[in-house]
Amino acid sequence: MNPPQLLDAHKKTATGTRLRPVLWRPVAGSGLDLLCVAILMEYPDASRHNHLSVHAKCLLSDNELERLFPGHGAGVGKIINHGLACLLELTPATGISDSSGQHCGFELGDVRDIQFIDEADALRIAALMFSAFARDAVAQQVVR
Repeated sequence: MNPPQLLDAHKKTATGTRLRPVLWRPVAGSGLDLLCVAILMEYPDASRHNHLSVHAKCLLSDNELERLFPGHGAGVGKIINHGLACLLELTPATGISDSSGQHCGFELGDVRDIQFIDEADALRIAALMFSAFARDAVAQQVVR
């Protein structure tokens, strides 16, 4: 199966990509809903043949974290960043679809094959698909 197509912003050529939401339950066992706090992005690495490049990006701005967790937004941001760093270390070289289950206190959602032009476009699409809390931050381009 061929990977989905990624549009090059300058050439409008296809190169392929995937997104995977990173979900977090702030208080385990509380019954609170999972929040989509970040995404994993995967696309071919142009500098290395047959190698995938994986990146993680938090979808929530510092202001949104502070609004959701008054007085603790900065600490929550550190927890999310540390979790993303762990996820990137655990993500196999074969890509984001081979990671499963729960890692570092985060759950991984389903892999989505999508098309996007650049990282900003990927964040916009992810916010629309996965996170109501991220929509304003992405629209204002203040994601972390």
